[in-house]
Amino acid sequence: MITTLTTGSERSEAMQSQLRDELLRRLHRCASAAHIGVAFESPQRPREWLVPCFRGPCTVPPDISLMACTNSAVHRIVRLHPDEQTGSHLILCAKDEASTAFFNLIQELAKCVNEMDETSSREDLLLQELASSWETLAALYESSLDLQSSDNLQTVIDRLLDRSVVAGSDVAAILWILENGTFRVAAERRCHTSEVRTGSTGLMGEARKRAAPMVLDGNSDERLNAHIEPELREAGPIVMIPVHTRKGLEALLQVWRSPGSPAFESPAVRLLEAIALMAANAIENERLHRAALEGERMRQEMEIGASIQQHLLLGEHPQGISGVQIANYMLPSLEVGGDFYQFVRHSDTCFDAIVGDVMGKGVGAALMGAATKSNLLRVIAESRGSCDTNRLLQPEEIVTATNQYMSDQLMQLNSFVTLFYARFDLLAHTLTYVDAGHTQPLHYIRQSQSINLLYGEAFPLGFTANETYRQSVVRFEPEDIVLIYSDGMSEASNAAGQMFGADRIRLFLDKNALRCGSEIANGISDEVIIFRGSRELEDDLTCLVIKMNGENKGLPACRVQIVADTEELEKLRDWLASSLQTVFPGTISDDVLFNIQLAVQEAATNIIFHGIQPGSSNEIAIKILSDGSTVHIELDYEGVPFTPDDIPPPAFDGSRDHGFGLFLIKQLMDEVMYTYSCGRNTIALTKKIS
Repeated sequence: MITTLTTGSERSEAMQSQLRDELLRRLHRCASAAHIGVAFESPQRPREWLVPCFRGPCTVPPDISLMACTNSAVHRIVRLHPDEQTGSHLILCAKDEASTAFFNLIQELAKCVNEMDETSSREDLLLQELASSWETLAALYESSLDLQSSDNLQTVIDRLLDRSVVAGSDVAAILWILENGTFRVAAERRCHTSEVRTGSTGLMGEARKRAAPMVLDGNSDERLNAHIEPELREAGPIVMIPVHTRKGLEALLQVWRSPGSPAFESPAVRLLEAIALMAANAIENERLHRAALEGERMRQEMEIGASIQQHLLLGEHPQGISGVQIANYMLPSLEVGGDFYQFVRHSDTCFDAIVGDVMGKGVGAALMGAATKSNLLRVIAESRGSCDTNRLLQPEEIVTATNQYMSDQLMQLNSFVTLFYARFDLLAHTLTYVDAGHTQPLHYIRQSQSINLLYGEAFPLGFTANETYRQSVVRFEPEDIVLIYSDGMSEASNAAGQMFGADRIRLFLDKNALRCGSEIANGISDEVIIFRGSRELEDDLTCLVIKMNGENKGLPACRVQIVADTEELEKLRDWLASSLQTVFPGTISDDVLFNIQLAVQEAATNIIFHGIQPGSSNEIAIKILSDGSTVHIELDYEGVPFTPDDIPPPAFDGSRDHGFGLFLIKQLMDEVMYTYSCGRNTIALTKKIS
């Protein structure tokens, strides 16, 4: 058994219907008896005769003018609404003059029927509105569940867009998102486009200009826009909904139906507005979440990078080195970089200074800088542990071997490392360096008060696996300065976009050369910060300052000057024996003394016969320096330069009689170096005594 429950609303509707029917019966009975026709008419409602006119259809004009009806002796038109344009009218057509009371009775009955009809119509509209609002609320509720049920942004947007096309199979939609000045498709339904648009023309541009939804039917004038979007040219009703979130994200929902479809009604437009805003907020929240994660990642990366920089990239000053000032300044950038420096001490009078810069930023660059340092130290350590303990690898050999170790990895990572490798020999007063694509260091020469650039022509590490690096040698004297820096100093820019530049660095060094090393390093760095207007840098700022003391304390020296004549060679041998026995009392053996005498004599002989040119000074200055375990002898003279590497090795088969002198010198001494500067040649010979 099924029981049907009738609600209060249904009972009320039934009673109203019965009352209307009763009123209509009475109206019809009274009007028919009096031969009066009764009709309603409005702009939205065609003329409806509740009681037909007694002579057939009434000819009162449709515009309800006061012209008399041709079928009736008299008619009356009663306005039932104050608005003449939209209100309804009551038309009474009579056969002849009737009593005013009778007319009034019929008029009141007709008004009651009309009011009941209008009330019923309003209730129907209200019920439709409520039903539509309920559907909208249900859709929004389900959309909110979509936002909570998935962590995948694209899934959420796709579900929201599905809500926008649920109205019918002929509905299509695109959600546009503004990014970097152009609109891209965030999601689409029942259409396909991969375009990127500016959003400044067409219906998109018009909707953005209005900053309000645009609802267009199939005949709207806006559709005549010459720049209308391609997918909308053959569309029916269209809705364009621009959206701005509180955080500034701009989106635009574009929905349309096929031609001939009904227009979008207000409830549907409001639902689409809500969906567009929810989708835009979902995208914005995802971006904010990503930004928060990225901020945390960058903070952690900064901490890791700072730790790597502090413990792995920055070397400590060599200990026990006298006669030189070493200073450095390092200011990290906002984003961790790959700048590094390292010192390697070989003896009390010899050390290496290395400055490098890895391409790129972040922890990866910092780790690559640490790996480069590790490989450099590895090459040096392996050479010290080899059987040839008396030989120190040259800078060019160290850099070449390091590049061979690292080039494959660097090329796979599309990275490279610029490097400046400098060896300072305080006994020989020489700087031997390799420039692997680094910014060019400056050499301030105190004697001439001039500044030279130290540069090479080699590629950075990682450009090619078979790169052979060549070293250069320059002399330095007391109070000379070498400034090595990274491109973070020269390329630091100010608010106007100007770079600090190498010229400003050179000018600062020239004006402040008399200051100590630490003051120079700190001063030039402060100049960069002042120029930039902030301590926040885009790249690491790194610089090393090596300044020679005015006096080389702890380096006893003996000097003599001879005429470039073979008769002076015997005096030279005697002076060498006396000086070396004074410097190394009781510790230098006869064999070592003989080897040194022979090597110096051979060098002096070559100078006399091949080095001195006509018109040059006829003197050779000879100097002995020692740190207690090593002797360093320099022969300095005026003459034309020559390159020892260009001299071929001797021919022991007798086919060539030259080359034996240089070969003999290299066999007798541990190290032989040659430099040329300002018209003077210097041959430096080094020998370990103990």
